[in-house]
Amino acid sequence: MASLTFNDPDGISRSISDVPPTHYSIKIESFSLLTKSSIERYQSSYFEAGGYKWNLVIYPNGNKSRNVKEHLSFYLAMAESNSLKTGWEVYAVFRLFVLNQNKDNYMIVQDAMGKERRFHGMKLEWGFDQKIRFFANGNGAGLGTHLSFSLALVDPTTLPSDCKIYAEYTLRILHEYNSARHLYATATDWFSASSEESGWSRYITLPHFRNPLSGFLAKDTCILEAEVTVHGVANAL
Repeated sequence: MASLTFNDPDGISRSISDVPPTHYSIKIESFSLLTKSSIERYQSSYFEAGGYKWNLVIYPNGNKSRNVKEHLSFYLAMAESNSLKTGWEVYAVFRLFVLNQNKDNYMIVQDAMGKERRFHGMKLEWGFDQKIRFFANGNGAGLGTHLSFSLALVDPTTLPSDCKIYAEYTLRILHEYNSARHLYATATDWFSASSEESGWSRYITLPHFRNPLSGFLAKDTCILEAEVTVHGVANAL
């Protein structure tokens, strides 16, 4: 059963669960190498669910066709669609899971209202663009000295110009061996089309983060978490 659920203004629900995915799972080794490679889009082998064939699709550095940068984009896609009849349409409700290796549970991402997504010849993929920005070599005042970590709106240009979202958020880097040593920071801020990002340019020094003895980067893997609570949405009168 999910122990934590939170929604964001884009209608995306995130929850934590001990129950694994029902239909398919994939493990990516050395994910950092994938983000540094020239591969823009990774597609899994197909699996079957609901009488159709599907793929998981990952854009390790964001889906550029949606102008997503410095984010992870995660999609479900129809496989072998050319074998379907002309004019085909498939309506599906789906959830995507990401395993927290440290806590042995899953973050589940889905439409907050459980809305069906319509797959068809001109729309083969549906999914989510994650909102955590993680600069492994720093950004802004922390460039080259610190790891930068922030929360950002995806595609903020879709918001009305007078719309502001007040949110409380916590960003964490988990310690591999000792939960009492997890690193976290909490803040509140207003997000809008003109102020889309909030966080810390100097979250942790790079030498400390990269030191194998620090416990934050183990076997080329680090585990990040975010909790977001939207307290209000304001529009100009």
